[in-house]
Amino acid sequence: MNISKNLIMCFALFTMVNELQAQYNADWPFYIAFEDAEEARDTVWFVFDAEASVLELDPELGEIPIDLDNEDFQVWTYLPAELEQIPLNVFAVSLSEFSQVEGRIYANNFTVPITMSWDSAMFQSPVLIDALGFGVNFARLDNDWIFFFGGGGEDQYDMLATNKLVLPVYQYSHFPIFYSISVGEPITIGTKDEYPLEVKAFPNPVETHLNIQAQYPISEVQIYDLTGKMVRQERASAEMLRINVAELTRGMYTIVITDNRGSRGVKKFVKM
Repeated sequence: MNISKNLIMCFALFTMVNELQAQYNADWPFYIAFEDAEEARDTVWFVFDAEASVLELDPELGEIPIDLDNEDFQVWTYLPAELEQIPLNVFAVSLSEFSQVEGRIYANNFTVPITMSWDSAMFQSPVLIDALGFGVNFARLDNDWIFFFGGGGEDQYDMLATNKLVLPVYQYSHFPIFYSISVGEPITIGTKDEYPLEVKAFPNPVETHLNIQAQYPISEVQIYDLTGKMVRQERASAEMLRINVAELTRGMYTIVITDNRGSRGVKKFVKM
């Protein structure tokens, strides 16, 4: 009896260590942690990796089926494989320039309210930026049930704007939670026709000073964060500018440059 228990414990520990090791060894791991009102905790991981497949299990990346427990608090997402829904708490996604993962997070045996948290700095991870030139451009959570019953924007949460969320207590079901996370260059402000001016912005990523260069003297510079809020505006009259961005928080920004003819150009940069 003791031998069986020891074997089970060793297997469980081995599985947990393998999952954690897979997450740390992946190209880019990201988590969403959950805690209910009684401090019960669980976590869902998203592992972006060049070796990941979409519809097949990747055990080496931590993608291992879990047994759903009807007594303990658990969170999970489903992998659609061979027309079956396989519950997982580690979801592997192929890493590419436009990687995207979306689906639903389920939970059981919880006491409301639920607190969700994540490491927002991971959205601009140096690993992603070095590999692709940019980080996550879109990360959103929706309450699927409330949306179905006519919920509005108050039930949609921008993960880029914060790193913690206490879910409201709804009259209906609190799960599933719909998630959508995309890696890639953000949607530009306006169209190419509106921003024909050719400009350069370097270094990118940048820590303290960003150099801006254009063909004609620059008259104005505007910097926007991911929410579309303008966080900096400067007047100038030079073809080359050096802008101090040290006080900006880490993340991705859009810079709009207007020259002395009224033409505009746009560039993205990452503040480290």
